[in-house]
Amino acid sequence: MDTRRAAGVLVSLVILTGCSTPSSGSLRPQPQSDETTTAQLGDARDDVMVVDSEASLKEDYATIRELAASKNLVAVVRGTISATRDVYLDRFAFRLLTVDVIEGLRGQADARISVLEEGGVVPFALAAKDIPAKDSDSHAPQSTKAFIDFRFLGARHSEPGDQVVLFLGRNPNTGTVIETTYNMISSVHGRFTYDTKSNAFVRSLGSPDRELRTGS
Repeated sequence: MDTRRAAGVLVSLVILTGCSTPSSGSLRPQPQSDETTTAQLGDARDDVMVVDSEASLKEDYATIRELAASKNLVAVVRGTISATRDVYLDRFAFRLLTVDVIEGLRGQADARISVLEEGGVVPFALAAKDIPAKDSDSHAPQSTKAFIDFRFLGARHSEPGDQVVLFLGRNPNTGTVIETTYNMISSVHGRFTYDTKSNAFVRSLGSPDRELRTGS
């Protein structure tokens, strides 16, 4: 990695991780992948229900400095989401991300990695049995296009084409349908997504983090 490159968007993060930074031009959004999530059906999808789950996280960090200091942190990467796949387990949905790594900011990571994200969109029929019945409602889906959108802490889902900075730990869920190489430190709070409107990486809940703003 060229340590002579001028400090750019990730200057504050670099101070914490001890790595070099990309030039400002290298942080422009890359062309989106042709791959799409299996649950992302566009106009053909009918989201009949949104389930927003709240939870107390074992690691819940408010700042980048706290994220970088986590004892479970193994890597920080900047990359592009190239594909996603949603699965349903224990009454909740999860999204399995394929991430093409543009730059390793801390630790070692392969050029393409898999990351677990809480929340996802699954067919209504898959989760209907776990939804409490009301009156005579049989929970039979209206059509095969009916889906349930499971959100975690109100965060939007990662989508193919998103540019992200991820704080990563090892995913302990080996041997299950949610097995990936990594999960996110502090769950969705460990994800920063490039926002074209503000020209900045913002946290998953939509609040800009000044430490990742251009020119900070």
